[in-house]
Amino acid sequence: MAKRPIWITLCMIVKNEAADLPRCLRSVQGIADQIVVVDTGSTDGTVEIARKFGASVVRSEWTGDFAGARNAGLLHAEGEWILFLDADEELDAGTRGQLRELALHSEITGYFLNVWNYSGDGGDGATINPVLRMFRNDRRYRFEGRIHEQIAAPIMRHTPEARFHLSDVIIHHYGYRREVVAAKDKVRRNRTLLEQAIREEPENRFHWYNLGVEYFRAGEVESALRAFRQAREGIDYASVSYAHLIVKHETSCLQVLRRWEEALHTAVEGLRWYGDYPDLWHAKGVSLAALGARRQAAEAFAAALAIGKAPALYHTEDGMGTYQSAYWLGLMHEAELDFETAAHWYAEAVRYKGSLLAPLVRLCRMMKVAAPPGRLAEFASARFTFESPQAAGKLAAIMLDCGCYEALASWVGEWLVRAGDEERAMLQLWSDLARAGARLAAGALNDREDGGDAALGEEGQQDGAANVADLSEAMRQSGAVNVAALDEAGQQGGTANGAALSEEGQQDGAVNATALDEASRLERAANGSAPDGETQTAGAGSAPVNAGKAAGAQLPASSAAESRMSALLQAERWLAAGDEDAYPPAAWEWLPLLLAGSSDRAEQRVRGAIGALLDGRPAADAADTASAREGVRTGAKALIALADRHLAVVQQAAGRAPGVQSLRLALPGFGKG
Repeated sequence: MAKRPIWITLCMIVKNEAADLPRCLRSVQGIADQIVVVDTGSTDGTVEIARKFGASVVRSEWTGDFAGARNAGLLHAEGEWILFLDADEELDAGTRGQLRELALHSEITGYFLNVWNYSGDGGDGATINPVLRMFRNDRRYRFEGRIHEQIAAPIMRHTPEARFHLSDVIIHHYGYRREVVAAKDKVRRNRTLLEQAIREEPENRFHWYNLGVEYFRAGEVESALRAFRQAREGIDYASVSYAHLIVKHETSCLQVLRRWEEALHTAVEGLRWYGDYPDLWHAKGVSLAALGARRQAAEAFAAALAIGKAPALYHTEDGMGTYQSAYWLGLMHEAELDFETAAHWYAEAVRYKGSLLAPLVRLCRMMKVAAPPGRLAEFASARFTFESPQAAGKLAAIMLDCGCYEALASWVGEWLVRAGDEERAMLQLWSDLARAGARLAAGALNDREDGGDAALGEEGQQDGAANVADLSEAMRQSGAVNVAALDEAGQQGGTANGAALSEEGQQDGAVNATALDEASRLERAANGSAPDGETQTAGAGSAPVNAGKAAGAQLPASSAAESRMSALLQAERWLAAGDEDAYPPAAWEWLPLLLAGSSDRAEQRVRGAIGALLDGRPAADAADTASAREGVRTGAKALIALADRHLAVVQQAAGRAPGVQSLRLALPGFGKG
């Protein structure tokens, strides 16, 4: 039998990568014909894992030179093409098969692959960097650079007529997630190597650029700014491939330092050279928003959206020119009290990425404060489609958290008419929760708010906030079970978009360093950000909502509602119990509404429970500290919800609604209320 030709050789360098290496090697099965792994001193079973996958292992002493280690592997490569990956990466399952087809094109010298770099806790979005990762196996082509090693320049030097192609193949890179950075101490390692490289080549602006990245990652923003400016001094914008990134990161540093006018000036200067770069238009919009120029900021975000995803020559960030820019445009219109336009752009953000939480939270909160009672249900029915019961449950949970009880009951009621048996059971749970929330809210605000949802019907207004016995019995009869509450991050979202800094991006001039100071403040008001999930695109006017990785997709569709009901039952039992019983942590989410208890005794007990949470202190045990922190957060949410209810009363006063609407919309995010 003839030997199978070796088309693609995967080359890697590793050290103690037993945790990540299997994932990487599984992703290249059926793609790479040969695997060459250069091991620089593993002691954790990495070598055995590599051999199990059929790799040839080359032992090489680590000398502090990444290029040297990569070149050691190239000596053993037999394939027509070299593909190189790191152990903390994997080929995308949906696009990796294209590599076999690309390898058939003899006229191409190298292929750029799209590296998606994930940072923070994995929920901070991703940067997307086109990086040269597959190239012809030619003995003249060898990596250069002690750190952030390069291959493009050596190829061009030896083959000036070389042709490169940007492919659709995706590499997922997890190496700069927070826990990985901490475990491997990558920042210290990289800074040490870069400082040595600068001593050897003090005029090399690429070294200064990458040093700026490491300073930024370590939180040393002033030092990062100096390094980026050193890299940009006298630069030829037309010929340096990563010059657009230096401008973007300098702008980011200035934003973090709250030097907004300088940040705006730098972004505008960069746009003279890179007018089709949506990231810089977005950065300009953020700076203008921080300076209070909201209408001009809206124009900048609209310009980013008009461009859409960045052209292939740019390294970009997920959401620039798409969902992030649409979300910010919605924020600007909301701040100008142009609520219908804001609602449109929040829906557009979800159309771009169906797993988003922040636009949905902002939409519900805004309509709770400012829209007629039925508008939210009408808008949701007209603008959103749902890919699963879990996705519908996600919006239902957000409506409940934002206090949109009438909208939730109306929207669920429409679904009940056409739902099947399984969906009907889940939807009935949400309907019951809507009625429960309305009854609790009635204890604080018996009259309907102007432009907001109120208690559902006269019966709901007459029943006190603590009187939920009838609902409790109905829940028992419907078979509501006690399951663990969904992670709050899954229901309401986490922090705002993080600064995703990736080593892989740096290797061919790519890094993302989004400024988050003012951005975080504004986006935290939306109670969420963009958890991982597939970007979705729908026809005009319809945005598909999906469950996302943080929205309880691994649970049955009814689990989120069941957990809420279980928590409500526990809260009811606590109200009926003696004073000595502690408030159950599983029911914390209902405290903001219980603060409006109908009886003085109940109100005092709830206030006492909230006060105890606010007195939480760090403890020796990490779990106790985390619990105390979450308790303080819950107590603060309850106080914010109470302030919102008082403002809702003031909002009803003639001639004062717009100003109070603005105050209510500026309150930090909270749970039910």
